[in-house]
Amino acid sequence: MALTDLISADVDSIFSGDFAQAITHHYGGGSTETIRVIFTNPYERIQLGAVEIESATPGILIKTSESGNIDRDTSYFTIGSTTYHIIEMGIDEDGIIFINLSQDDE
Repeated sequence: MALTDLISADVDSIFSGDFAQAITHHYGGGSTETIRVIFTNPYERIQLGAVEIESATPGILIKTSESGNIDRDTSYFTIGSTTYHIIEMGIDEDGIIFINLSQDDE
């Protein structure tokens, strides 16, 4: 069974398990909601000649069914004590959307 088959067969259990966490979504001029997501913060190290660059691009995986209030331009999230803004939103992949985040509003 392919990973995408496993994910699409049981999206609800993925987001109710130990990998998911509750975060606060801010939207609509002062409204908030708690949503369950899988938070990722991949670390990347790139060697460009003699220069080494390190970065992390945080993101969340969210069930498509819980993404209705999310707006690319006005939504933001609080995860722990950190505020994250949306850089880009992926397309629906078997009931899951990936959202790239930034700690600033650019």
